[in-house]
Amino acid sequence: MEVSVKNAQRLAAGTKIVGRVLGGVGIGLATVDISQNEVTTSNSLDLVMSVLAVSPTG
Repeated sequence: MEVSVKNAQRLAAGTKIVGRVLGGVGIGLATVDISQNEVTTSNSLDLVMSVLAVSPTG
């Protein structure tokens, strides 16, 4: 399967946007989880990974 450069760039831009949106959703879910269940290893790692997803390096 061959993909043109233009299509590959569109796909990359689209996945970047989707990743940022899902990272934001993850931050919200982790925040709700922390507020209901206090801080645990699981929800704090979820929060960290979501923050990294929306950061410029993510």
